[in-house]
Amino acid sequence: IRKSNFFDFLQSYLNSYQKKDVRMIKASIEKFKDFSKVEYLEPGEIKQEYIKQFADFLKDSQKGQGAYSYLARFKKILNEATRQGYFKTNPANGVKLPTYDRTVSKEILSLDEITILSRTEIANPEIKRAFLFSINTGLRFIDVNDLKYKHIKSGKIHKRQSKTGNEVVIDLNENALFLIGEHGRPDDKIFNLPSLTGCLKSLKKWALDAGISKNITWHSARHSFATILLINKTDIKTVSDLLGHSKIDHTQKYIHVVDELKKAAVNTIPKLSE
Repeated sequence: IRKSNFFDFLQSYLNSYQKKDVRMIKASIEKFKDFSKVEYLEPGEIKQEYIKQFADFLKDSQKGQGAYSYLARFKKILNEATRQGYFKTNPANGVKLPTYDRTVSKEILSLDEITILSRTEIANPEIKRAFLFSINTGLRFIDVNDLKYKHIKSGKIHKRQSKTGNEVVIDLNENALFLIGEHGRPDDKIFNLPSLTGCLKSLKKWALDAGISKNITWHSARHSFATILLINKTDIKTVSDLLGHSKIDHTQKYIHVVDELKKAAVNTIPKLSE
């Protein structure tokens, strides 16, 4: 491991960097300097725990995708530093931050909005019934569209997801059982839906008729299901299992959404007059 000021390497790396994301590279270095709060730092001082602390610093100081993007750029820098002999192994190995889907929070339906939608008429009631069912179960469109009565056993869904192949077992609440209605033959579909394109057009008009300006897609039902569970303090492992995620990292994005919703709620409190 070289004994030198690592900030000199960072400056040299930045000076020679010519790719389009140079501004993000520069910003990630500045964030690291803000975190370190020193002017001299030897490579030997930069261990995995130090990078973990830097990741926590980013997570606490950035909104949305920012923390992930800065860490990803800095890990790229550390890869080159490792190649040049500053480290025996990259100290960022194993350090991760979950990605954050910016579009998710814009598609989340509040409980009030769900209630309004349930009271608003739609041209094709079958789409309304299936969409509300997804809100209550977290199923994707492809799985709702393929859901058959044989998948319902003892008040639960037992179904292998079409996208991942993972089997999910979901307890059906009173809303979901009501939306299923009377059972048909085992191989009959529970919902008779048009194409996804046709459903999305209907969802858009339905939302507008309900006075909801959000960009509602079928994923909104799944996103809302996950967010509502987390707001009500369901542990993330349970939510991950219900969504059929192969890794809990995929569920982490909803934690960010809940945090953003909490911040937004706090910020609605009127400003006190002096």
